[in-house]
Amino acid sequence: MDVELITAIVAGAGLLIGQAYYGYRQRKEMAEKMQQDFGEADGYSSLNLNRINKIEDDIYTLSLKMRLLTGGCPDLMFETDKYGDYIWANKKYLESTGRSMDDMNGTGWILSVHHQDRHLVLNEWKYCIEQGRNYDMEYKMLKRDGTPFAVEAHAYPVRAKDKDIIGWIGVIKPEDK
Repeated sequence: MDVELITAIVAGAGLLIGQAYYGYRQRKEMAEKMQQDFGEADGYSSLNLNRINKIEDDIYTLSLKMRLLTGGCPDLMFETDKYGDYIWANKKYLESTGRSMDDMNGTGWILSVHHQDRHLVLNEWKYCIEQGRNYDMEYKMLKRDGTPFAVEAHAYPVRAKDKDIIGWIGVIKPEDK
């Protein structure tokens, strides 16, 4: 499957899930506060809270489906926050590199990059984040046993409706020998 197509699908789903969850979470908290302060007044009834809870459950289910879908992808996939710090990587990424979710926190992911390429990879990553532009690079990563393997990496900014970058979605494709 085309790397850009996979990334576009994941980025779109991630953006929708993130925005929906954030928006409904805020509305739910506001509705609960209003209900505590004013009871059933001003339209913040338990019916509204039930609708918000249902939407929140639907968003959670969609998020799980997306993670399951990308978990079976043959490519290494990842998501970061707007600063480029690790949020999530698919099962293939973790298995291929021998890293755990905890190992990946913040910029811990750089340890899965071959030591000769780390400086270049990190500098290019920081530059792309600062400029808000796509990240496209070839370098070597390390397998679980320390053996290097060549990859083609792509990451794309995920933008909110107001065009602000809210995170990054990436795909790393091992190069065929």
